[in-house]
Amino acid sequence: INVKNESDQLLFLVYLVAAFIPNFPHPLLILHGAQGAGKTTPMKLMKELIDPSELGGLSAPKNIESFVQTISHHSFMFYDNLSTMPEWFSDALARAATGDSFSKRELYSDDDDVIYRFQKTISLNGINQVVYKSDLLDRSILLNLERISPENRKESQAFWAEFELDRPLILGAIFDVLVKTLALYPTVKLDKLPRMADFARWGYAIAEASGYSGKAFIRAYSMNI
Repeated sequence: INVKNESDQLLFLVYLVAAFIPNFPHPLLILHGAQGAGKTTPMKLMKELIDPSELGGLSAPKNIESFVQTISHHSFMFYDNLSTMPEWFSDALARAATGDSFSKRELYSDDDDVIYRFQKTISLNGINQVVYKSDLLDRSILLNLERISPENRKESQAFWAEFELDRPLILGAIFDVLVKTLALYPTVKLDKLPRMADFARWGYAIAEASGYSGKAFIRAYSMNI
C-alpha cells in the first residue's frame, strides 16, 4: 500500500488488526490525496481481509434510510471517492462508529419502526479531505497519500494475483497478533486517554504484539489527532 510515513504505516497496521476486535468504538480511517495516490486499493484490501463480500466501495448514501439499510449488513465498509460530506451523513458516521441506535420505517407500514443498533468499522477516501465537523474529526484517523510514481505502479491483474497468494499469510499474521493482543490488553494502563479511549488502549496492545512499541503508537496517534 502507498503509505510511506512510518507513523502512518503503524496507524494503518493497528487499524487493520483492531477491525477484527468487536464491541468497542473504532475510529474512521480517512485516506485523501491526489488522483493516482492509491486511495481505493488499501480499502479494497481491508474489505477482502476483514469482511469479504461482493460489495466493494460505496458511493455517498442519498439519505439516512439508505445508509442504515446498507451498513446494517456489513461489519466493515468503505465509501469511495467522496467529494462532499452533508451534515446528516457526518453525524450518522460518527454515531455508527461510536455505537448508536437508528430507526427505519418498516416496509409496507405507515407507522411501525424497525430499530437498528450497531457499532461499525468504517473508512472513506477522496481527493479532498471532506470531513469538517469536529465530532467526526475526533473519531477519525487522517492519512494523506502522495501520487504513485510511474516506476512504482503495477498492473491491476498482477497486483491482485500477488495479494491472493499473500492473503493466507497476512491473515495468519493478523490472527497471531490478535492472540498476543488479547493476552496483553488487560495489562495496558495509559496515563492519558484521547476521545477514542478504547482504540488507544487496544492500539497500544496491538502495537506491542506486532513487535512495535506501544508508546510509538500513542505518539503516532497523538500526532494524527
